[in-house]
Amino acid sequence: MPINATGEAHAVLTRLRLERAITSFETNFHSSRELGFAPQVSVWIEDRDEMAMERTRRRVLAGLEPFVKGTAVTVYPGSVDG
Repeated sequence: MPINATGEAHAVLTRLRLERAITSFETNFHSSRELGFAPQVSVWIEDRDEMAMERTRRRVLAGLEPFVKGTAVTVYPGSVDG
């Protein structure tokens, strides 16, 4: 995964955070690039219902698709610190 692609993917996630679609995110882009693993993204949202979590997962995937393919996205309710 090229470095510029991970930068663009981080920009997408930051934009989603600024739009309040997600509250925070974590990625493994650096280690996936270094070790050849599939990229993984964890995002947190304020909503707690399953439909909101699925909508957010799809929105994150759609935003990342042009830059990083095959990303696994996991959505968690609440904030990253509990």
